[in-house]
Order: sequence, then structure tokens, then C-alpha cells
Amino acid sequence: MDFLGSVTFKDGYFKPIGCKGWYKKGGKRAEFDEQPIEACESALMYIEAYRVFGEEEYLNKAKKCYRWFLGENSQNISLVDEETGGCYDGITEDGVNLNEGAESLISLIMTDMVVNHSSKVFK
Repeated sequence: MDFLGSVTFKDGYFKPIGCKGWYKKGGKRAEFDEQPIEACESALMYIEAYRVFGEEEYLNKAKKCYRWFLGENSQNISLVDEETGGCYDGITEDGVNLNEGAESLISLIMTDMVVNHSSKVFK
């Protein structure tokens, strides 16, 4: 988990490994495309670590994963479509991918649930 955190937090924000080339330890990481599922799964991991170990660092990292959706990301762009309530499919080197698939919306909703409502989720 520490290794993953060391390569996915950049300049104070969550920066998932891109899906165009991936990343091999010691190699060059793919910068784009950043996908919502990466932020969601990382938030789930950090919330579980916080629940088990009680260390605030894990809760803070989960919150950063959530804020990735809201614009604290490499492009400073919100992935939440204010008009539809949907979630864009990712961040490209040119901006946001304007598609709004179900996987992206589910990722946003799950991340919101565990980060902002975890006391209700873990009862």
C-alpha cells in the first residue's frame, strides 16, 4: 500500500497511473488517461486501512481520492457533470473525457459513500 501511495500521490493530490501504457515498478508511469475506477478503488483501500489501523493518514488519502472527482487532479477539472449529475469517464492529456458511463458514475457514488458517509457504511 505504501508503494502504491508513493506513485499515485503527486503534488499533494491523487494522480492514478494512466491506462495508456500502465506502469512497471522502476519504469516510466503512464500519465493518462486517468480513470474514475482508480480513484474509487484507492479510496476503498484507504478507508479500509483507516478502519483497521485507525491512522488519520489513510483517511486523508481517501479524502484526496474523492476530491480527485471534484477537480483536485492533474487538470484541475471536475469530473462531475453539474447539469446531469453524471460523472465523466476520465482525464486525458487534453482535458476531460466527456463520455459518462455507468462505471464512472458508480465509482463516484461509491467513493462518496465510503469517504463521506463511512460511519453509516461500516455499522
